Amino acid sequence: MNQALGLIEVVGYACAVNTADVMVKTANVSVIGIERAKGSGWLSIKVVGDVGAVNAAVESGKKIAQMHLKFVSAIVIPRMADGLSDIWLKNGIDASTESKRIKKSIAIESSVGEELVELASTLESKETTGHYTCNLCKDSACPRKKGEPRKVCIHYEELKNKE
Repeated sequence: MNQALGLIEVVGYACAVNTADVMVKTANVSVIGIERAKGSGWLSIKVVGDVGAVNAAVESGKKIAQMHLKFVSAIVIPRMADGLSDIWLKNGIDASTESKRIKKSIAIESSVGEELVELASTLESKETTGHYTCNLCKDSACPRKKGEPRKVCIHYEELKNKE
């Protein structure tokens, strides 16, 4: 198969859909999937078509994503090798297979969810029964929790003068 594969990574689902729409309207390409990348809300848009059409579509998608300040990266693979095209197009690696994996992980998380709620409640009770929450003064009476501004600590002025 002598089709080209174009990939664009953007931030956010709305931008991904808008970018895919612009790409399809710009050139004669087919969207084969919008797939989640790991972390940061990145999504990969995958299109196939003739080399010139994919180049034009990727350039237009890149410009629209940059206009919204959501562009991450883009690449065009001009003519995929037969083995690679079999993996991408025939085995159905796209957003629909990703959603099946997500549904399975949600089912696993829901079965474990009750145990996590119990664990969280025991950890909260431990924090209120003598364990300190402020990593600056290590005083259990301090209302500051780790990650909050230092000024919330009741011993902030003392610690500030020591430094």
